[in-house]
Amino acid sequence: MEEKVRIVSEEETLFEGHAHELPFRESAIKQKSLELFDEEDPCILHRSFVFEALGDEVLEALDELGNDVARLDAHEAFAKIDIEAVEATISRC
Repeated sequence: MEEKVRIVSEEETLFEGHAHELPFRESAIKQKSLELFDEEDPCILHRSFVFEALGDEVLEALDELGNDVARLDAHEAFAKIDIEAVEATISRC
């Protein structure tokens, strides 16, 4: 089952959905694609796999932190998410 996450800032939900559907930064997508496939501009199949891998990193970071809720600046995996919000937090739904 796909795990969902929620990103909230000042009581406003900025994102709620599956971890692999998060809006990841293009630089993070390129970096992960190079790491996994040795290509900077992934095809659609590789791009979807990259999103899965980045989503898994986010979930692993939440597990590593051991928190139900974490600030977006609490782990390097969260820095790959393309959401600019002050005091934003991420949690599982």
